[in-house]
Amino acid sequence: GPRLNLSAKTQDGRSELFGTLSVTSNRVELHALSFFLSSSDSLQLAQEYGHDLAGDLSGEAIHAHLTGPCLDQLSGQLTWTGGPLTVNTGSKHYVLNTPPMSGDLLVQDCSPAAQLRAMNQSSATAAFSVNQTGWFTVDISPELIALVDPSGANPGGSMQFEAKIR
Repeated sequence: GPRLNLSAKTQDGRSELFGTLSVTSNRVELHALSFFLSSSDSLQLAQEYGHDLAGDLSGEAIHAHLTGPCLDQLSGQLTWTGGPLTVNTGSKHYVLNTPPMSGDLLVQDCSPAAQLRAMNQSSATAAFSVNQTGWFTVDISPELIALVDPSGANPGGSMQFEAKIR
């Protein structure tokens, strides 16, 4: 099918996206997508949902295939520079000082997911997913909790957040 070259930058030039999109009657494909989302732009996006975050997010070599409503392939690498992250669960605010992290994009139940690990401690992980009904889930390992909350105030075990994307 026809291919469309994607190229976008924010007005200030801090954030950008490049790649190729092809569409056929029953399939959408992204090829060689890369992006850089600056901390100031990610903060603007997160604040709409009641969260605060600092740090840059980038993606490289992202490939995706969507057939109908199902994402059947997603690959690529993500890198997060780390920094303060405030998550508002509605009942509580969690302030986490995240380390630099990197990881992979993948498909989970026809939907996008990512598995990230701290660059200085591979057992410290965070899993992110969005399901087909619009629920965003984050699962943080006990090792990552120990890195972001060295006071030990967390009762132990993994921590999970869920939010409905509006």
